Amino acid sequence: MHLLLALLVIAPQDPSFDRIDYGKPGKYLDLPASLGDAGKIRELAAPLKGKKDEESLQAIGRWISSNLKVDDAKAYKWRPVEKVVADAAYGGCADHALVFGSLARACGIPTVWVKTMDADWIHEFRRDPDGFDGTWSGHVFLEVHLGGKWRLLDAQALTLYDTYDPKSRIFPGSRYAYDKGGDPYELVLSVRWEEWKAQTRAYFRTFDLGLLPPSGAGRSTWSTSPRTRPSGRCWTTVATSSGFILPRSMSSSK
Repeated sequence: MHLLLALLVIAPQDPSFDRIDYGKPGKYLDLPASLGDAGKIRELAAPLKGKKDEESLQAIGRWISSNLKVDDAKAYKWRPVEKVVADAAYGGCADHALVFGSLARACGIPTVWVKTMDADWIHEFRRDPDGFDGTWSGHVFLEVHLGGKWRLLDAQALTLYDTYDPKSRIFPGSRYAYDKGGDPYELVLSVRWEEWKAQTRAYFRTFDLGLLPPSGAGRSTWSTSPRTRPSGRCWTTVATSSGFILPRSMSSSK
């Protein structure tokens, strides 16, 4: 009852790309009430915590793969972490990222949720914002703080991007990142289906298509600032040995 009341008073935030204080990663370890019972989340995470953060992330991925199945019918309603676990099912990338990010925080890894929409979807939507009735296509990524740097994690694909600029808007799969935050309920993920559609529709109604990758660039496109550099062979070796797919460059997913 208290959790329900707490959720009712949390007003949706307008999409923002600038609310994260990257210089203070410790701010992104909290388990907000919207995620569910913090004690239960920490209890679930305890046996998943490894000696290294990369090992913890890999253990979380294995646990989700072994214990939660995909059920498309559950993709349209907000459920706290313990409910997703009790149902033994997630609906899509949003509640998968909800569980993964919550467990990562409970393992001591600062984590941020990032909302993206496919570039192809944005082009299609902009052709007729008022009359659009097609498929909604986006993805939720996580930013995780490892080895003194912020990395990008596609939790569903278990792909960790070593070279990452948090200012970059173009994400793997030719997706445009438009919103990020530390509380996924306030962020309005797609599991809050009607609110998410209304928010997304409003944001992209007058969106400048010139901000997207060139049409036909392919789904592996990922541009970034030339200032970014890989973090070094030692960290890459650790991540790879922990089971992550670690792309060699920002322009390829291989």
